[in-house]
Amino acid sequence: MAGAVVGVLIAITGLKRLRQDYQAMAMLVVSLMAATVVTADTPFLNGNAGLVIFPSFAPFSDQDSEVQRWAYVGIVFVACAGAYFLLRRFTAGPFGRTLRAMRDDDLAAQAVGKDVVRLRLAVQAVGGAFGGLSGALLVAFIGGWSPSAWAYIETLALLTAVIVGGMGNDRGVTVGMFLIGILILQGVQFLNDVPALRALESYANRAGLIHDFGWIVLGTLTIVFIWLRPQGIFPERRPRYGGQAS
Repeated sequence: MAGAVVGVLIAITGLKRLRQDYQAMAMLVVSLMAATVVTADTPFLNGNAGLVIFPSFAPFSDQDSEVQRWAYVGIVFVACAGAYFLLRRFTAGPFGRTLRAMRDDDLAAQAVGKDVVRLRLAVQAVGGAFGGLSGALLVAFIGGWSPSAWAYIETLALLTAVIVGGMGNDRGVTVGMFLIGILILQGVQFLNDVPALRALESYANRAGLIHDFGWIVLGTLTIVFIWLRPQGIFPERRPRYGGQAS
């Protein structure tokens, strides 16, 4: 709920009168400003050190550590599945078609009677709610929160996941997040466990690149997909009515 409220406030103050192509830039600026304010004002949220008063795996604190981890995996899986199917209710129905119309041509959407401002507020509210939910799950997992753990480059990782998976496609975005967020950004930590890649991991450690190796791959993927396959792995499908594409 807090995330939804913040999303609406940002939309009212910063996105209401902006063109669509400036909205992403405005959101990035807001995130940088928020991190700067939190870091500079130590009494607010403990500055750059953040908050560390959250008990990890709180619902299962009396269980064995292995049980705690897997139980929390189950909670996150249920939350992700519920969020996915709830989002499908927005994107697969009439509301989703209205949002696509606004995205493709907001002036045409206004011409047929759609309230573009209200639609943008709704999108910001839903996006803020999902962001708040994901943040809460992360904080409960690591037991703390700090602005230094979420930099602007994390936003670029999310953007790359959308580009790789396919924009306007729930399945594509899900696959893109799995490839980028799990296999690449987290998978580089396990290079040494693969015999064929131990030499690469050893060189990366010596050169000080092991931390940045995932980001190098991410940037390369972004350039390759924008150049060769801008529609992503799963292109957006146009809705069909009566067996014919609209």
